[in-house]
Order: sequence, then C-alpha cells, then structure tokens
Amino acid sequence: MEMQTTDKRNLPKRNRYYQGMIDLNTEVIREFLKYVNGEKSDSAFVKEIEDRAAQIKFCGIPTGRDPV
Repeated sequence: MEMQTTDKRNLPKRNRYYQGMIDLNTEVIREFLKYVNGEKSDSAFVKEIEDRAAQIKFCGIPTGRDPV
C-alpha cells in the first residue's frame, strides 16, 4: 500500500506502474491455470515451477502430478 500526503504530480505515472504490475500478474496467473489444467505453457514462471517439481521428484517426494 502506498500513501501520498502532498505531492500528486507523479500520480498518473505511479498509477500506470501499478496497473502494469496487475496486468503482468494476471497473465502469470492465467498461464499457471492453463498449466494446472494440463495445457502446455512456455511461460518462464511455469518453467520455474516444472524445474522445482523435477528437483523435488528427484528427491523422491511425490509432486501430485506423478502417475499413480
């Protein structure tokens, strides 16, 4: 949360910055939901999740996506 008490001249720039962060996070969430539903994704975020899941699987811990 950000609170400004006096200077409002940069308000449009800050507003666009925060809206951009929301847009970016919305896209990441959308890609992750595709991945969870079984679709392939080229998102860097999803690749990071797959890499970490592979590391966990390598340690013998079930990931929830392993065949039963």
